Amino acid sequence: MMKLWCSPYQLKLKHADATRRGALIKIELPDAGVGYADLHPSIELGDLSVEQQLSLFRQRQQTPQLQQSIYFAQLDAGARNSKKSLFEGLKIPKSHFLVLAVDQFTRDDFEKATTNGFESFKFKLGRDLKLELDALVKISEFTRTTTKLRFDFNNKLTQGVFHEFWRALPVALQQKVEFVEDPFIYNEFDWLRADQVVPLALDKDLGVHLNSERGYSVAVIKPAKENVEVVLPKIKNLEVKYLFTSYLDHPVGQFFAALSASQCPADFRRLDNGLITQNVFEKNEYIERIKSQGPWLEPQGDIGIGFGDLLEKESWMPIYEN
Repeated sequence: MMKLWCSPYQLKLKHADATRRGALIKIELPDAGVGYADLHPSIELGDLSVEQQLSLFRQRQQTPQLQQSIYFAQLDAGARNSKKSLFEGLKIPKSHFLVLAVDQFTRDDFEKATTNGFESFKFKLGRDLKLELDALVKISEFTRTTTKLRFDFNNKLTQGVFHEFWRALPVALQQKVEFVEDPFIYNEFDWLRADQVVPLALDKDLGVHLNSERGYSVAVIKPAKENVEVVLPKIKNLEVKYLFTSYLDHPVGQFFAALSASQCPADFRRLDNGLITQNVFEKNEYIERIKSQGPWLEPQGDIGIGFGDLLEKESWMPIYEN
């Protein structure tokens, strides 16, 4: 028998009039007790809402995202039952510096980040290409030759617009770009062509395209949606580089992404990850608990995934009992 509860939440983004919504998940298992996880859909990327996913669950159907949430909650329940941290004996690997508003990223921001140890910088792009291009040109003037830049368009562009954007970048800036993530909707032929110009990183529908298709140099693993035990062996067989990232989700979800990255043995193909995302949100009780040393996120000093006292205080709504 398993019982399931949820507690909806909102996260307010800094530098933007936008709120991200999700729900914390609580399960109770007969043998393992209580465990917690996060369910954080990105509606703009095609995910079903929390309500839709939980409705399907009541009908004994699971989305891949909810399946991952329940899997993580089960891990958490086992660790809490054993009074152990899920991070026992593990170290969270290095991350990039995430920038949501490229036009607001300053020289002072860059110097502070590099002083703290960041070497890779990921910029979310695609809302206003002219503004973003101008901002990137300015940024290239104060970044170092060793700085690694990453661009993420979330498939907002067409193939033609992407190539125009790339040609408009100064050569000195192009040379600092480590990869471009999801520039336009994936198809093998067009991505193979673009991947010869600049390394492309595949995120959207990664598990689908890993089976046979190519045209990318980097795989972006999001444990919130992908079963790492399934996708990682396929990635390693393809001999592409890879990284783990959170889903711009709740700190609970963020730390489960960090857990997945921590459990994966490091090798030369793994790049700096995307696990430090708390700084893009307005603070709340959970975010205030998070500590990091530059690009290294620190595990919570608590059993399970952490945050135990905060999770116990949530207002839990019953969803399912069987």
